[in-house]
Amino acid sequence: MNKMCAAINEEYSQRYWNLFDLLQQAYMDRYLLEEIVNYTEDIKQYEGAYKTKAYSVLGHISALLKKDLCLVIWKVYCDLDPKANTIHSLNRFLMPITEKHYQTKISRDIRPIESTLKTMRKQWLAHNDHEQEDLSLKTTDLYRML
Repeated sequence: MNKMCAAINEEYSQRYWNLFDLLQQAYMDRYLLEEIVNYTEDIKQYEGAYKTKAYSVLGHISALLKKDLCLVIWKVYCDLDPKANTIHSLNRFLMPITEKHYQTKISRDIRPIESTLKTMRKQWLAHNDHEQEDLSLKTTDLYRML
């Protein structure tokens, strides 16, 4: 019995820390995106000196951070693969052990964002579909979902 409890504790610990690391990564993406916005505002006063190089590099970094943030949110919340470690799968893992249902509270206004995020992941984060819907998400919507 102790070995079984230890195995369950180990699996829970792995699932928990994996999700923790992903969420920490998402919050770091958010922080960096916010700092880039601040930095961009600061260098606008020196437009003549920095214009092309600084903005193109910052734009590229911002695009990568936004894609990473989208993908992390999708991994943590939206991934439907039975092997995926999501908030919902952690909940399902804990239910038989604790005999409690831990409700994930997601506001209704996030549902459209979730749908867009799933489509974005399918069409241009995981695959490079030649026919893509014209989709976009505001970073404020991603922050709200996070």
